[in-house]
Amino acid sequence: AANNGSNGNSRNFMYSPVLTGVRQVMISRMAKPEEVLIVEDENGDIVRETTKDTDVIAQYKTMRETLVFLTHLNCDDTESIMLAKLTLQVDGSQWSWQNLNTLCWAIGSISGAMSEDEEKRFLVTVIKDLLGLCEHKRGKDNKAV
Repeated sequence: AANNGSNGNSRNFMYSPVLTGVRQVMISRMAKPEEVLIVEDENGDIVRETTKDTDVIAQYKTMRETLVFLTHLNCDDTESIMLAKLTLQVDGSQWSWQNLNTLCWAIGSISGAMSEDEEKRFLVTVIKDLLGLCEHKRGKDNKAV
């Protein structure tokens, strides 16, 4: 079916708050990709994990596809949610390894979903914030994560 501009814009406007909520949930609950091998154990220690959970990998792939699609619908919203969540990690107000890991997995999952210039600018901001976080969280175990 043909889609005229005004109908698309009104639909975009109507679903925008819902899609923002979906983005927030997807980013904060992102599953772990296969290649991540360093985790925090139940005692708060940093350990290497070598098992491969195929269910989690399948969940990650589905979540990644969904987040890429949501990024295509509104790149600016995805970026602003991710940067806001990163700010809450850097300022310590919502700091945890789990929050930081899921955020980083979500950021990595949308690689290629933005234009090259947008992605470069976004990643420079993310890397600067992460380097700043490293300065606050001194220690070999912390930086390894």
